[in-house]
Amino acid sequence: MKKAKILVVEDEAVIAKELQLRLQNKGYDVPCISMTGEDAINKAREINPDLLLMDITLIGSMDGIEAARQIRLKRDIPVIYLSAYTDKILSERAKETGPFGYLSKPFSDYDLLNTIEMALYKHNAEKALRQEKEFTEKAINSQIDTFFVFNPVTGKAIRWNNKFRDISGYTDDEIADLKAPDSYYSPEDLQNAAATTEEIISKGQGKVEMSLICKDGRRVLNEYIASPIKDEEGNLKYIISIGRDITERKMAEKKVNALKADIETYTNHAISASEKGDEALAIECAEHVADHEANLETEQSLLDGYLSSEASLKDNIAKAKTSVRRMEQQIDQVKATESVQKAQVAVSTRHMGANSKVKTALDSLERIKAKQEQRNAELAAADERANEENDTSLDAKLKAAGIQPGAQVRGNDKLAQILAAKKG
Repeated sequence: MKKAKILVVEDEAVIAKELQLRLQNKGYDVPCISMTGEDAINKAREINPDLLLMDITLIGSMDGIEAARQIRLKRDIPVIYLSAYTDKILSERAKETGPFGYLSKPFSDYDLLNTIEMALYKHNAEKALRQEKEFTEKAINSQIDTFFVFNPVTGKAIRWNNKFRDISGYTDDEIADLKAPDSYYSPEDLQNAAATTEEIISKGQGKVEMSLICKDGRRVLNEYIASPIKDEEGNLKYIISIGRDITERKMAEKKVNALKADIETYTNHAISASEKGDEALAIECAEHVADHEANLETEQSLLDGYLSSEASLKDNIAKAKTSVRRMEQQIDQVKATESVQKAQVAVSTRHMGANSKVKTALDSLERIKAKQEQRNAELAAADERANEENDTSLDAKLKAAGIQPGAQVRGNDKLAQILAAKKG
């Protein structure tokens, strides 16, 4: 594995050279030494090191803390401070630059190597976490669905996407303060969802329809797929849900069912009219059926598109769970490293051997593909007024012929074929 490139910044030439040789003997790349803050800034720009070993007290007008601050403004390079003494004011200033470690002179090879490896590990972990967060934010905010994670014990929202914020009408601060899910749904919906919660916990996933109550009082009917996130002991930690507005799908279902009912009704009317000898009326009914069948084909296609798109919710929630878990893992790694570093500052763990140094973090994490396909179809505009007027006119003719609209009249398939042939 390629060893890290380190820039040593130390104003005492003998100490600087000795430190360079110690590091090179351990396999690190130490191409040069800087003795002033200004030179360190220039050298960092030239060689782009993986780590800075920065003495706090340097000759010249700029100390190591200011040099590190200016370097880190432009480059994401971790810094470890070196100091021969402790000064509270300098220590507070150093903290503001986000150092990845401290070494008090003199220090052993073990302390030097352990601090370097820990700093590199933490830096890589934080970098991976930032990348993971950025990727996840883009992924969940590109969704057409609402994304929401909450703690079922505290009722606190953990994560949500822009879609949820925009539809609900609440600000991010308000979402963080509101109790979930109680603040967003009616008592009736919450009661109906209680059984689903048991299914979510026992089976790992559940589905429920609930109306999201927005800040302005609107209610948006959603279908939710929810799944638990558990801790290492198997205890419920969070519930993650992905919801999709199914208002348009419900409208499409209503239209499809209405068209099917009309087709059946007017097919029977056509048969009845034919049996009464009113072939003109029977043909007109058959034409009405044909028009409805054409509309049904369009509406059914739209409905199938909605249903097909909604089927992706299960895949999306699985990807979302993976994303949340990966981020939690990265956060845990960073926290664990910080804890070790704090302990190292407080006490020297000299009883540990050189073989116990922390492994270097992975350079990159596998990217989670969480993009969804957009809906395949949109509702087509229909001239419903013209259809209603046509329906009213035909109903009047049926009544005049002694056929009650809506009445169920039996017929047979052969007669339907005959009527279709007459229409042609």
